[in-house]
Amino acid sequence: MKYYIAYGSNLNRSLMKKFCPGSELVAKAKIKNAVLRFRGHGYLNLEIGDFDTFVYTAIWKIDRACEKALDIYEDYPKLYDKVEIDIKIKDDLVKAFYYKMNKPYDSERAMPKKKYVKTVLKGYKDMNFETSALDDAIEEIGFEK
Repeated sequence: MKYYIAYGSNLNRSLMKKFCPGSELVAKAKIKNAVLRFRGHGYLNLEIGDFDTFVYTAIWKIDRACEKALDIYEDYPKLYDKVEIDIKIKDDLVKAFYYKMNKPYDSERAMPKKKYVKTVLKGYKDMNFETSALDDAIEEIGFEK
């Protein structure tokens, strides 16, 4: 089993159940010093750096089959790579991974499709997250809801 950090469309519970029927939501977290941006092909990218903002995430426990399905969905290793970080779940420090957009896609501003944004917004609702990080990404790209 692995821990997977979702920050975009995979916050959506029905989408995760479709790709990863054995997945289990184990925690919700904030990634500090982070922003969301629509980049290559109009998908979200999590950027961690010198930002005074945070991004809400969901932590899923997944199996190998789920990871393979996510790799296909995320176009790994072409569009996204996997980045492993330490996170705290309850009182345990564990390794988890998220998908980070590769170069040159990560610097290519790209307009998302309405269906994708709708899927992400449903995920935010599923998780009871406020949408400020997503709203900033939508505003930055000039997307009309």
